[in-house]
Amino acid sequence: MMSNKTQKILAIKIIKDKAVLTFEERVIKIDLDTYLNGYYYPGKELDEEEFHYLLESEKLTSAKRYLMTLLSSRPYTEKMIREKLSLKHHLSKEEIETLLSPYLEAKIIDDENYAYSYTEELIEKGYGRKAILSKLSERGINEEILEGEQLSSLLKNDSEHLSVLVRKEALRKKDLSLAKLKSHLKLFFLKRGFQEECVEEEIESYISKMSKEERNNREKKSEALLEKEALRCYNRIARKEKSAYEKRALLIKALVSRGYPLSQAKEITEREEYQFYD
Repeated sequence: MMSNKTQKILAIKIIKDKAVLTFEERVIKIDLDTYLNGYYYPGKELDEEEFHYLLESEKLTSAKRYLMTLLSSRPYTEKMIREKLSLKHHLSKEEIETLLSPYLEAKIIDDENYAYSYTEELIEKGYGRKAILSKLSERGINEEILEGEQLSSLLKNDSEHLSVLVRKEALRKKDLSLAKLKSHLKLFFLKRGFQEECVEEEIESYISKMSKEERNNREKKSEALLEKEALRCYNRIARKEKSAYEKRALLIKALVSRGYPLSQAKEITEREEYQFYD
């Protein structure tokens, strides 16, 4: 049951596209449509229901401005927009529906267009089919779009795209040995959402086409890096209060954890300069 308490409007100021109503204890900002429809003026007294309506109108006005800011910054899916509005302004489903309805009808918020654009963006960044579909699903893209012909068409050249990416990433990691390069490439592209079978096939294809000179250069650079890393680890481990056996085990473990094959790690720890003594 409403009480008889009223709130008097002390002053009204029009600032751009909103009306600022001053009351004794607070200021309320509403859009001009709400202001004009309500016949508000200085000195008018509002009952609790009318005052509550103004508070709700202010919340919706603020949410509308936030929505405009979001839509002008970058594309969003309907799900992403709904979550942001709900989190920031605590709007009900009905209020959100009212706000979004004109933007959905005008295709300003368009999940289908977002899916195609975002897919192209992810492909350019080096993501595979599995990761792309997962990311789209997380953003609320429905099954009809995910399984549609247009999206499938964008993703159909996954293997061809992977071939280019493998070469690009391999050239970026030119100091890795062949064994370490294989391991890096496989993990890198599996995390990017490419199928394991395709990844292994493209890696083998790339390595099979390497010249003998490139293979030798990789092994030389890798050996130099291994020696540098082994020396750094050796100096750190040598200061520990452990037996020579334990120190050697720690050195092998440190090198393996850095991606070097176990056989290579064991081999270098057998050299004179990497020996520990009790």
